[in-house]
Amino acid sequence: MKKITLLFLFLFFIKTHAQGNSVLNAEQFCSGGGELVFSNVTGAPNATSVGCLGSIPNGSYYNIVIDRPGDLVFTIAQTDLGGNPIDVDFVAWGPFADLAEADATINLAPCTPTVCPSNSVDPNFYPYATDSITDCSFSGAPVENLSINGAKKGDIYIVLITNFADLAGNISIQQTIGNGSTSCSGIPVCGTGFYDTGGEIDNYSNDELNTATTIFPDVAGGVVTVTFNSFDLADSGDTLAVYDGDTVTTLIGTYTGTTIPASFSSTDASGTLTFVFNSNASGTGDGWDAVVTCTEPTPAPICGTSFTDSGGTGGDYSDNEFNITTFYPENAGEVVTVTFSTFDTEPFYDYMDVYDGPNTLVSSIIGQISGSQTDLSFTSTHPSGALTLRFVSDGSEVFPGWSADITCSLPTSDCGVSFYDSGGS
Repeated sequence: MKKITLLFLFLFFIKTHAQGNSVLNAEQFCSGGGELVFSNVTGAPNATSVGCLGSIPNGSYYNIVIDRPGDLVFTIAQTDLGGNPIDVDFVAWGPFADLAEADATINLAPCTPTVCPSNSVDPNFYPYATDSITDCSFSGAPVENLSINGAKKGDIYIVLITNFADLAGNISIQQTIGNGSTSCSGIPVCGTGFYDTGGEIDNYSNDELNTATTIFPDVAGGVVTVTFNSFDLADSGDTLAVYDGDTVTTLIGTYTGTTIPASFSSTDASGTLTFVFNSNASGTGDGWDAVVTCTEPTPAPICGTSFTDSGGTGGDYSDNEFNITTFYPENAGEVVTVTFSTFDTEPFYDYMDVYDGPNTLVSSIIGQISGSQTDLSFTSTHPSGALTLRFVSDGSEVFPGWSADITCSLPTSDCGVSFYDSGGS
């Protein structure tokens, strides 16, 4: 059996290649305002105990480069291909100056001399400086939280995520809290450029073999489009293959020469595009300059609907929930109002944060609700008209949850009205 006393835990990242299989090959990801969903790893059992992890089956290695200093909290979740939650675990190390220092420092072994607990058992244990472990969780939960405190610009952190169930599916990652941010420098993300390995100025190199880049939408359900401004693979042996999705299964086409390809938009369920570049030894060209854009999914109509906890109107919510829900108005210029007729959660331990805007990163928090409440109402003042609600429950008691109505309207304003003294007009 997997865990005896352990339990709980875990943003938006961009991944540009297949998952890394070692510290030195750790793939960089960066955070933003949405959620990244990517395929997990299967068929790679590994009984090695590392940090607080009893084993590291189907591991994927990633690195985070800090841009804006501060604290960061990421949420990691895993589901099978049917969308059913499955166990996810992780261990994170840092900070390091570069990958070489990380590789030389990280010890893929249990903690010494102290036994490292899961952060759900002892949330105040980490960071554990002796083994450079930033955070670690080994529990049966399908959702985990990774915390990095006091990060500095340029710091590098390594994250190992595992798939204990060995079931094919997806991992989602999202930064949910924190004033820090991660660097997307050199990573093609929505709204940025996509270049060959020579960047904007230099040529690519000879003998590049299967250099792969997968570009993800910045919001789950979105679609990536890549439009080329220039294209120069002067040698016919240099090719760029384009695939629809995050694998090299569905080939759109293979391109060479100097003719600029048409733009590409994903039709895959993941919304992603994958590019694989190969060059031979007989000369190089300028490469390519492209722009990445993303189309967000059309929000489902929500005005006039109700919003309840995961147990519905007649049941309780569950342990270890970490859910983020954003409501957008259906018409431009309108704002969303969420009115709770009932609200009943475990006091202090299970709570809902309400954000004035479309995410939890840059939107202002305008309320936190816990315990028994009635007749609560929140209205967006953000230019988007959106409200974002984040619900967190711990691993012990559950309660009936909540029922709320969602309405949309034009914002109220005092502009254009008259103002009188107490005697009136």
